[in-house]
Amino acid sequence: MKLRQSSVAELAYFAEMETQAHANKFVNRLSLREHRAAFESTDLVYLTVIVNPDIVAGFFVLCVDDDHESVEFRRVVIDHMHRGIGQNAIRQMEDYCRVTLNRSRIWLDVYEDNCIGIHVYEKLGYLYERTNQIKGRSIRFYSKKIA
Repeated sequence: MKLRQSSVAELAYFAEMETQAHANKFVNRLSLREHRAAFESTDLVYLTVIVNPDIVAGFFVLCVDDDHESVEFRRVVIDHMHRGIGQNAIRQMEDYCRVTLNRSRIWLDVYEDNCIGIHVYEKLGYLYERTNQIKGRSIRFYSKKIA
């Protein structure tokens, strides 16, 4: 498995992956047009998860914070056919943030009812910071030092 910068040609597949049953409850879906606009943003980084040797298995969206230290881990979606690779993909994303983006901290938010996501993040060393209510849902905030 490896990560690489995404291409605009992959955005339609990303939008489709967000509609899969395991993802659509926990990901605020974006249309293809919204993904295209986000892809053009200078503070967002799209990374594609690749397996066997050229199959797209998922993607990340990262937002580089203005503080020159942090990255918001905004989104990860792994295709339902490639489940089980998420933890390895997250570890590689952390390496990318540390080495390529020269960042020392990653933060994320996750819906409180996303028990699998919370379990994975805590297992990988993300530390709980606080809970907020947004649009009637509880969202937990986590961060991790990566330097």
